[in-house]
Amino acid sequence: MIKFTFAESLWLLVLNIIFNVYPILLQRYNRPRLRRALALFRYKAEQSANN
Repeated sequence: MIKFTFAESLWLLVLNIIFNVYPILLQRYNRPRLRRALALFRYKAEQSANN
């Protein structure tokens, strides 16, 4: 009975992994890119303020 229930609920496990792991990986990919973009924006703002 337990094996049958686990086999039926396997799709929940797969969806849980997809919907929880994918955003984490996406955030880990985008965070450094966003930090670089913000640093570049701040650098350009400082350069224009100094001129």
